[in-house]
Amino acid sequence: MPALRQTPATAFTFYAYSVPVAFYAYRLRNEGQRALGNYAPVQDFSKDIYDRCREWENLPGVYCASVAPGYAYADVPDIGMSVFVVTNNDMTLAEKVAQDLSGLAWSLRESFTEPLPDAEEATQLAMKHVAESNSPVVIADGADRIGDSTYMLKELLAQKAKNWVIPCITDPKAARWLEDNSKVGDKVELIIGGWYDEFSGTPVEVNGTVEYLGRPTYTLVGPMGKGARVREGFVARINLGDNRHVVVAERMLL
Repeated sequence: MPALRQTPATAFTFYAYSVPVAFYAYRLRNEGQRALGNYAPVQDFSKDIYDRCREWENLPGVYCASVAPGYAYADVPDIGMSVFVVTNNDMTLAEKVAQDLSGLAWSLRESFTEPLPDAEEATQLAMKHVAESNSPVVIADGADRIGDSTYMLKELLAQKAKNWVIPCITDPKAARWLEDNSKVGDKVELIIGGWYDEFSGTPVEVNGTVEYLGRPTYTLVGPMGKGARVREGFVARINLGDNRHVVVAERMLL
């Protein structure tokens, strides 16, 4: 088993691994676990950190240098950014690399707290970009999965945006009603979302045509869970007109 030494400092956690050279293949098999993959990072401050990782990995004796950003939405106090380094049984080198990467990340910490637009501004910016460039825009919810939150749906409707899709509003009650009372092609009127708690927003009334009903099954093709078969719960897709679509799901889609 590889030796493990943890050295906490400032706001980061350091994991410096000292392992035999035969352990090198482990990194190759798990390259998909790197927080950012082969695709180019879109934020300059993140790119600086991961470019430094690659610089260290190009030097002799450093088999893996990686930074995990952490997960801000968990109820665990020590789940911030972490640095992972694998060397060929050289703890001094591993510590040096970990300290360098954490120091760089810490120096860029203010860049990670730039203010993000709210739902109203994000919708305005997206509509402006589409009008000027005629290219698609993804509005990413900062909390990963939106659940039954209706804020973006309400804003898109309020600003009369066209040509969009809300990929999933989780609403078991609405999904069951659609399964029991509708078929593809039906015109429906129902209230969705905003049922779980006060943070989810308020329910929204939608009117449209049912375009899909079913329990989709598919195979994961990305690095996470590649090859696994997934069977979702009941899903309905509703066309609200003007190429506006909302997906209502029995449970949160993967």
